[in-house]
Amino acid sequence: MKKEKCLPLQMLKLTSSKYPSAWSEIESARENRNWPDWCYVPINRCLTITMASQANVFQQVQDAVLMSALAPWRISKEIYVFDNELANDLYSQPLDKLPTVVFERLPFPAIYIQAPGLGVNGFFVSREYDVKNKAVELRFTFCNNTAEAWPAFIAYDSASTIQEAVDKMSLGRENPRLFDMVKKAMQLTLYLCTSNPEVRPRQNRFKRPVSHHKDSYREIRTWDVGLRYGAAIKQYKRTNKTHAGSHTGKRPHYRRGHFQHYWRGPRDGERTLEFIWIDPILVNADKVDGELPAVIHEVKDND
Repeated sequence: MKKEKCLPLQMLKLTSSKYPSAWSEIESARENRNWPDWCYVPINRCLTITMASQANVFQQVQDAVLMSALAPWRISKEIYVFDNELANDLYSQPLDKLPTVVFERLPFPAIYIQAPGLGVNGFFVSREYDVKNKAVELRFTFCNNTAEAWPAFIAYDSASTIQEAVDKMSLGRENPRLFDMVKKAMQLTLYLCTSNPEVRPRQNRFKRPVSHHKDSYREIRTWDVGLRYGAAIKQYKRTNKTHAGSHTGKRPHYRRGHFQHYWRGPRDGERTLEFIWIDPILVNADKVDGELPAVIHEVKDND
């Protein structure tokens, strides 16, 4: 990713220029916060910052939304870029039985994701806490190439499934296009919440600030997601075309990948969720010319 095309960093610098004291004010507020530790900063707290400098009410809210996404992203500066094949397979996944507790497995408090088929440059995703209503939300902040941002969120509780939380959204009736974007963004987010995502850092070396954030390009770490997955599926498709006219048995085909989850531990005691992605299975692989690339998963380091 070229420096001049790093949209999240551009938006961060624009916000810093518009509200020079924002990040120090947020850090001060966090010292005496009245919200859970897992939420970096609620939108309501950012709104107090934008209201002090911005007269336009609509702009106050827009800036606060973006600021609440940028504040935690600024600490880690992680960008995930999805392979087209993997993204398109994820978009077709069902949500019905997945528990909302999987959202607690986000690799960082806030990340920025780029993928095809969304109609935008990308989106920030983080967990939000509504201080007034004591509600938990998964919040998406979509960003277009002109640095405009708009939010969408899903309110949920730990007892519901993701599909139940989605069904409660009024967004589908009010804005079908945005609703479709949210569902796709959620699938990409879920993949990164699994125990075995195929991710690899694009840079061999990068500078991670210890305490003082200079908000420079070299502080950003970009992850490629699903490169080997995409290569395997593309090779399968090429082979599938080659064998299209064959009558020597079933052509090679693959069973789509899918999410799988289960609980470990006693039913009457503490239980932990296992949430993984099952890669596609190639059937009649002996008919493939050559060997499909292996899909390698890097294990997350939670330290």
